[in-house]
Amino acid sequence: MFIKRCWLLCCFIALLLPVSAQQEFITLNWQELSSAQTLPVVTRELPLGNAFRSFTYQVEIEFPEYQKLSRSEVAALEMRLDSLRQLPNEDVAFRKGLPASPQINTFTKISAHHGFLSISFVPVVFREGSYQRLNSFKLSVKSYPKTDGIGEGTATRGSGTTLTRASLKDCTTSLLASGRWTKIGVRNTGVFKITNAELKKMGFSRPEKVRVFGYGGYLLSQRFNEHPAADLPEVPLLRLSDGVLFYGRGTVSWKLSSDNTYFVRERNFYSDEGYYFLTDREDIPEMEVEVLSSLKEPSANRLTTFNSYALHEKEVYSWASTGRQLYEDYDYATGNTKNYTLSLPGIVPEDSVWLTTVFAARSIGASTYYSVAVNGKVRGNATLASISPDNQYYTRATSASISTSPGWVQSRRIL
Repeated sequence: MFIKRCWLLCCFIALLLPVSAQQEFITLNWQELSSAQTLPVVTRELPLGNAFRSFTYQVEIEFPEYQKLSRSEVAALEMRLDSLRQLPNEDVAFRKGLPASPQINTFTKISAHHGFLSISFVPVVFREGSYQRLNSFKLSVKSYPKTDGIGEGTATRGSGTTLTRASLKDCTTSLLASGRWTKIGVRNTGVFKITNAELKKMGFSRPEKVRVFGYGGYLLSQRFNEHPAADLPEVPLLRLSDGVLFYGRGTVSWKLSSDNTYFVRERNFYSDEGYYFLTDREDIPEMEVEVLSSLKEPSANRLTTFNSYALHEKEVYSWASTGRQLYEDYDYATGNTKNYTLSLPGIVPEDSVWLTTVFAARSIGASTYYSVAVNGKVRGNATLASISPDNQYYTRATSASISTSPGWVQSRRIL
């Protein structure tokens, strides 16, 4: 949580008591804390029952008793709040000041199949025109049966804020559980053709009934609430007389940079291929394919240009035989150089080209510098900071992107 990571001093109160027992008065021992030069955090971790997935939990602070801060404590507190407001993160807590009552943050976590309710809040508020600290309170935790959905959920009340965790879509039976299915893999992104003869070799006697499902090889988000679907999505097909065409995704995708000027590659670290599943099941509802109205018009715009990428990447070297970032094994130490040639035919003359290089180095006590030259002319330089001699395996990595004109058509990426 951001509050724990950013603030220097935290007050941890973690008593393992059942939820039903959390109806008691709690007194904070402020004598063990420094004055409000930093914001403390009160935390509790409560064990839940075996059926915790079937409940949501509501946390309240009742009967709070506050004490005004001294002038010196207020000055130190305001200085700390000013420094927090300078942080670039848009979600920085208390950017607009402290609330009138503690804002409770809760979430449910699982350890060894047991559920725990984690509760945390900052016991410093701004109320009745002054900064005050919370001295004592009654913590109330109540559970309510869920009406729908699955997964863990929590709610807080008493601070004027309600927090809920979205439920995931319930998928009780996978499409793969029944019927005939064949798995195929693709290494690159593009349009693929499967002929009727190939489909028959796979065991499908009626190729015209075959359908394709799957995500492909793009790296999925590590956030569960951003998962695209609960089961395999269907892939649109273009049916021909002698087979089918479909758009398949390999393991490398390209996304716009943070300033929307160039593209950054994202590789799936966990697979060398993207996978799709073929079936001739007829009991699955047909996919509805929407055709844009603009494409039906005789004067519809036809695209004649597109974004193209050239990539040189060899995953053969690891600095410590661990981690998911691998590099080429060529050693650039002591002034070594190496040439790379990547071709991008058909570049639009008036358009621009972006070149990105990625380097990693292990240099103790002195920074590492490298330069990138294209067609014999230096186009960019980059620096990698040194590391401490105490770090046996640690390295520094950096990437540099430069823009240039298409006058030098052979763009190169150094790894």
